[in-house]
Amino acid sequence: MNLKEWVAFLGLLGIWGTSFIFVKIGLAYSPSFIFASLRQFVGAAAMLPYILSKRESFPKSAREFLPIIPLGIFNVTITNGSSFTALKVVPAGLATVIAYTQPIWVFVFAIFILKDKMNSLKVLGTVLGFLGIATVFLPGVQISQAYFGGEVLLIFSSLSWGIGAILFKAKVRTESLYMVNFFLPLHSLKSAFFLKLLAGPSGYS
Repeated sequence: MNLKEWVAFLGLLGIWGTSFIFVKIGLAYSPSFIFASLRQFVGAAAMLPYILSKRESFPKSAREFLPIIPLGIFNVTITNGSSFTALKVVPAGLATVIAYTQPIWVFVFAIFILKDKMNSLKVLGTVLGFLGIATVFLPGVQISQAYFGGEVLLIFSSLSWGIGAILFKAKVRTESLYMVNFFLPLHSLKSAFFLKLLAGPSGYS
């Protein structure tokens, strides 16, 4: 990789690796689903100028557009809604370790759904990646039965993200990844607000 790619990669690691810490702070001021929805809206709004400047083509057919809808539900609405709700009770370090079991689920789903071939290198990479996350975030974290409900939500969140990743690989036909990532949060924004309305003032807090 060249210098620009390394800077982008390290920036991504920094932003993604600390996201749960900032989510934990934000949840002190906002209900989880509302906070998750606003996060997606800001993300989509931030991407729009770049997409327009690059003259990215919008999906031109239902075949390109419709598969993005379940991706928004699985990859963003369920994943973020569940994880944000869990972070109300689970420490950020422990939440990070559970949430980033995502590659394990993708690995398993890819074998059984996409018929990917398993080899020792893929297994080693998946295991080492998870162990690396656990090594960084688990020390000093106290496990408590009070976290059980949140831990279940985090596992559910990871499973949902894994399903979304497989759907993306199998179904998405548009050429523009930027465009897909622009529409994903917009779909999830509608879903999250709908769930919040169904839950009422006290739900999904």
